[in-house]
Amino acid sequence: EGEFKTGKRHGLGRQLFESGDMYDGGWKDGRLHDRGVYYFTNGDKLYGMWSDGVYDGVGVFHYVDGSISRRVYKQGLLMNVQDFEHASQRFGRDLNRENMQRHTKDEKFPREVFFLSPA
Repeated sequence: EGEFKTGKRHGLGRQLFESGDMYDGGWKDGRLHDRGVYYFTNGDKLYGMWSDGVYDGVGVFHYVDGSISRRVYKQGLLMNVQDFEHASQRFGRDLNRENMQRHTKDEKFPREVFFLSPA
């Protein structure tokens, strides 16, 4: 369901895939594009940005177990990962091509605030 242009998904729309996964968000020329939410059959959700059908920009995974992973992609290539366990544990891990930092509750942890809303 959604908007179409010349027979292809274009604009906002929702797609249920054979795997049972579902995408709800922006489309361009039949490919995932712009903001959207990808719902996995196991209950995990990915709020993020797509360009020409691949991840591009910031994506935030919300896992069924309550943990969160913030990932930055550039044209489908993973550039940075920040994993956060349950907030009560105050633990974070930052991985990128340059380094890995590990923070515990006794260390100061740089806070980031970002908002992604479903399309």
